[in-house]
Formats: sequence, C-alpha cells, structure tokens
Amino acid sequence: MTDPDRVGEWLFTGDGAAGMSNVDPLHEWNAQEAYWRANWANRPYVAGDRDFEYYRPGYRYGVESAHRHRGLDWSEVETDLQVAWDRYEHRGLRSWEEVKHAVRDAFERIAHR
Repeated sequence: MTDPDRVGEWLFTGDGAAGMSNVDPLHEWNAQEAYWRANWANRPYVAGDRDFEYYRPGYRYGVESAHRHRGLDWSEVETDLQVAWDRYEHRGLRSWEEVKHAVRDAFERIAHR
C-alpha cells in the first residue's frame, strides 16, 4: 500500500505518480464520458431511482485512477482509492459505498484495453 499521507495526492496536486501514463486524465475523461452516458443505465449496480449524474463522479474517478495506476489490478488499488475518495475534488456528496461499483467499472474498462 502507498504511504497513507500521500494516498491519492496525484488527484489533488497534479503531481505525477509512479505508473502514470502520458495520457491527460481530463482529456481521457472527456472522451470516456460519452461512453458512460450511453451505457450507465445497463450496469448491474444502477438503482432505478438514480440518473447518470449520480454515478458520474465515480466513473470519472475510475477513469482518472486507471491512468494513474496503469498496470495494476483493481485488487491492488481499491484500498488506496477508497481512502483517497474523501479528498477527490469531483466527488460531490457521494460516499465511497455509493460509487465504488461505478469506480471499479470505469477503472477496469480503461485498465483492460
């Protein structure tokens, strides 16, 4: 596990992290958002009373995290991502429990291509 005092630092400071790819996370998110807007409703974790905007922060976090942790599996980063979620600037009012499935879904979509 990463140093707990530095977990998720790249998400907030813009500092590079080990394993970071050359892809700009904001650019990648902009490209991926269209996919998630078209496909979110068919995901098994989606509740009927929730819209895309509810899951959007989780998808974005997953996309950005997959680039920062290139080459790692979900099981290797999940704990770090959970800890860093509370400091993620785009999280809105969502708790980790509310978005973790969306985060994993987006993370694995990027990590496995």
